[in-house]
Amino acid sequence: MNVDTLYQKDRSKFYGNQVDWTYFKNGDIQQKFYGSSSTGLDVIFWDLSENLIITKYNSSDTLFVNNSNSKFSNITKKLISPTLSMKTLKLLMKVPATPTKGSYYYTYSCAFKEAFRINPLTYNGFNYDNSYEIFSSTNGCIPLKYQFDYFTYQVNFNSNNVNNLVVKYNDKLHRKNPRVFLE
Repeated sequence: MNVDTLYQKDRSKFYGNQVDWTYFKNGDIQQKFYGSSSTGLDVIFWDLSENLIITKYNSSDTLFVNNSNSKFSNITKKLISPTLSMKTLKLLMKVPATPTKGSYYYTYSCAFKEAFRINPLTYNGFNYDNSYEIFSSTNGCIPLKYQFDYFTYQVNFNSNNVNNLVVKYNDKLHRKNPRVFLE
């Protein structure tokens, strides 16, 4: 089997290798990506109250807004295993066929600790990257190291900072203020 390693390298540069998670008190989430290329991801903001995913790329000052109601894939198999310091969740996902592309599979793996958790029911109906299924499978634990394996390429992340109760983010962001906080 030939694997296109150039494509694997390019996808890793798109996502980077580290991410900071900010969990707002109202349930919103911000992911800040590090190590991505100039055309890669910069920030993804999950607006829970409006079911929106707001994405910003490094090479653009435009915020791309998508609805989070549509489901991208379905879980077909689940495995949770304990290790010495963390537990591991492995999911086999199936993406249904579309008129332009056939169905395919990928795996999602993450390591988590019981100490870092949120309320998984908050994300019921919020389908971005199967977030509800992942949070409910881990009983609300936040992924610290995770990997997407599309069989022709992998994307690996390490979570740097996990922060769910930062004082200056306690209130919902106002519409007239910037939607995404950048440091």
